[in-house]
Amino acid sequence: MSRDDEVAEGTRMGGAVAAATGLPVLGLTRGTDGTWSGRFWLRAGRNEYVRADCETVRVTSNHQLRMSFHPTLRPVPEEQGTQVATISVWGSAAQADLARTRVGVVGLGSVGGIVAEGLSRTGLQEVLFLDHDRVELRNLDRTLGALREDVPAGTPKVRIAERLAMSSHTAANFRAHSAEASLLTAEGLSLALDCDVLICCVDRPWPRAVMNLIAVSHLIPVVDGGILAAVAPDGRPLHVDWRIQTVTAGRACLYCLDALRRSDVALDRTGKLDDPDYMRGLTQADRERYARRNVFAFSLAVAAHQLQQFVGLVTGMVRIGGKGPQHYSVYPGQMTVDDTTVCHADCEVGAHVATAVDLGPWLLPTRE
Repeated sequence: MSRDDEVAEGTRMGGAVAAATGLPVLGLTRGTDGTWSGRFWLRAGRNEYVRADCETVRVTSNHQLRMSFHPTLRPVPEEQGTQVATISVWGSAAQADLARTRVGVVGLGSVGGIVAEGLSRTGLQEVLFLDHDRVELRNLDRTLGALREDVPAGTPKVRIAERLAMSSHTAANFRAHSAEASLLTAEGLSLALDCDVLICCVDRPWPRAVMNLIAVSHLIPVVDGGILAAVAPDGRPLHVDWRIQTVTAGRACLYCLDALRRSDVALDRTGKLDDPDYMRGLTQADRERYARRNVFAFSLAVAAHQLQQFVGLVTGMVRIGGKGPQHYSVYPGQMTVDDTTVCHADCEVGAHVATAVDLGPWLLPTRE
């Protein structure tokens, strides 16, 4: 920017905007090559505003997340010998975009732990692990990296994911931020909103509903996945299937994809899904939907497709990420793929595109 540009955007507009809104000026510039730059002008004194450059600018569409990176704050990483095979598939430019994308994994259970490992080996430089749960004995058959000694120690699942990622990452400068917190808290939400992409690996309707809103209103794409396993009373599997979908502005939300039900969200928010008496009164089909049965083999498949959709989203390579939501039925062994769709005309989520809606009312109530 020239000095005249800085005076016009910072000094002259800074005071007027701050007086009218109480907020700083956000300046955006688009280069001739399509790259964006952004900066905030922060008040440093009377009629004095200083420039704070943005690390990234995200442009979302129904096909791709286009990222512009500040050349100093998020420079192109040097290629690593540990990533030769990876780069040979999609090239240096795509790898540089992937490596500099800040990704948050929400839920570090059976699926999330595998996703975390995949991101670290793919060469990402910075990841967030967000989960409030700790490992238990019943988790050992499904949680990647969990050890027997973690059970009596009550090791947080995020620490297990961090421990594994720190030993397996391929990036030269790798940072893992582990937060033992729920997305439904002010701390967890704040951390999630500081990511470029979120990968949803939770199995509860309430936090999925929050991420559904984040994807559309805060323009942070969410790659979501879920598993349904129905078992007969004698223990025989009846049917198993899973779904993977990416939600962002321009694509259908989880409600409109029928991947999430508003009624389930309401039940979760009122505590009904943790009420055994209520659960006993449900139909068999509803009980199966809430049972959250899973095994490691299923988690591997879901995590793999979430990682592929993430790669396709950031690089724009539909030949890797697919063209839309994926639904796999284990029997007879068939995957169906939907064309990327849009929200229904009356969808309240679709009406919130880029509104940065206040998510405070969606958080857990604070205890006095």
